[in-house]
Amino acid sequence: MEENQLFSSDEIQLIESEQFIRQKNKILRLSELVLQKLGNQTAEKYSKLNALSAPPKVSKGEKHQGLPFVVLDYPRCFSKTDIFAIRTMIWWSKAYSVSLILKGKYLKEYLKALNKNLVNSDGLFYTQIGDIWENELNNKVNSKTKISETAEFVKLSFQFPLSELNNLKINYLTSLEKLLNLINYD
Repeated sequence: MEENQLFSSDEIQLIESEQFIRQKNKILRLSELVLQKLGNQTAEKYSKLNALSAPPKVSKGEKHQGLPFVVLDYPRCFSKTDIFAIRTMIWWSKAYSVSLILKGKYLKEYLKALNKNLVNSDGLFYTQIGDIWENELNNKVNSKTKISETAEFVKLSFQFPLSELNNLKINYLTSLEKLLNLINYD
């Protein structure tokens, strides 16, 4: 790029592409609608969660590690010290995931069940150190995985390639059930 050239020709092409912008906005809207519908269906099916949680919430952003995303949080109980949430995230160019996040009193409450049930968790990723909001989890649960009693939090996540986005509903429902079963939540 020349010194006085602010934008590359590729960048200008994208800015000029009305179709690209409209498609991006359409995909974001559709993602929000699909996640909101899944959240509402979950709230109906698992009515016991409604006493514990605020209603399903869908949010979106443009800059999670520089990339757009859409998130469903339900159930969602967030405070400075305690978290009980299932977060479903569609993260552009990366993946989509369904994650159970526990911290504080919720982690203490469910730790025993988690450690007992983690043995039967094929395809599950986890972290209990670092950044609770990190979404690129590389540690796969195996037969030796145990959540430490001194862990501040745990995040357990089923991750799917974006090429499987048309299977979002079934993958979400299956993952949700598996995550709730891990903590013996009925």
